[in-house]
Amino acid sequence: MLSTLAVSVIGSNLVNAAERNFLRDNDTKLSAHKLGQTSINAINDLKSLVGLSGLSSLKVKKTLTDNNGSTTTRYEQTYSGLPVIGDDVIVSLNANGTFKRAHGAVLLGIDNDLADVTPQIETSTAISIAKNILNPL
Repeated sequence: MLSTLAVSVIGSNLVNAAERNFLRDNDTKLSAHKLGQTSINAINDLKSLVGLSGLSSLKVKKTLTDNNGSTTTRYEQTYSGLPVIGDDVIVSLNANGTFKRAHGAVLLGIDNDLADVTPQIETSTAISIAKNILNPL
């Protein structure tokens, strides 16, 4: 049987864990702002609007422009310069720069799960380990 202390420690860790935030749930918040496309200020504005802070950021992966002038930009989330794998942020703007739609997700609170992202082993060691896992013979 778990002690009260063990249950509270387990519970407190769950409360502080990183959490996925779906952009479709933030359409109202995003639509109230005129976002630019790829400038640093626009990315910082978008970063703030979707709830990212601290070491989390967004990096433009690609931008497409439709025949009518609407743009769709796909962003990759990074944490301390490293890519966050799993979701992208996709924002579509009308030709006049007003919000059209957003989808994808960001991971919030990564810093609650990671104390440090400094590699603990050398690159060559990591490659060797990966090769041995993929080809054990």
